[in-house]
Amino acid sequence: LLDEASPLRNLSSLARATLLGTLVIVFAMLAIQQTRTWRSDPAIYAQAIRVSPRSIRPRNLFVGELLKEGAVADALRFSAETLQLDPNRWESNFTYGVALSSAGKTEESLQFMKRCIALNPQRVVPYLVAARELMALGDRAGAVSLLESAPADVEMPEQLSAEKRTLLLTSEPKQ
Repeated sequence: LLDEASPLRNLSSLARATLLGTLVIVFAMLAIQQTRTWRSDPAIYAQAIRVSPRSIRPRNLFVGELLKEGAVADALRFSAETLQLDPNRWESNFTYGVALSSAGKTEESLQFMKRCIALNPQRVVPYLVAARELMALGDRAGAVSLLESAPADVEMPEQLSAEKRTLLLTSEPKQ
């Protein structure tokens, strides 16, 4: 294991055992610390943000966790910060729009959903959220028109069609 040139070769057995024991303890402590990080999704996202504070994906996922916990004000603040890092990314616009919707800011949410659609028109979910926001504002015709404006190659067209059918059959705006 140790060749003649190794600096550890000259250490006594006791010193080598002490060094090895110390390394085992340090690595065990690091493993325990990392295990705490893996205990939940929010902890994993928070760790990823600490390691790479400008990384958009874990920031957006963290906002989703904040919303699940009912921390709407924190989600709004954090998603606004994330949007400032990269305002031309559809995911950040979407996440901020969802946070606004959760805060009851329907008109503002709608504007970010429309921006999200403009940035990436193939994503179906922003159309669905925007249509629901239009319905909440009492604009059923606008909601149907928005869904009909989706490109032919939108992802999950069956979900879009189902939502459009639901809206056409609905006589009152969804709350």
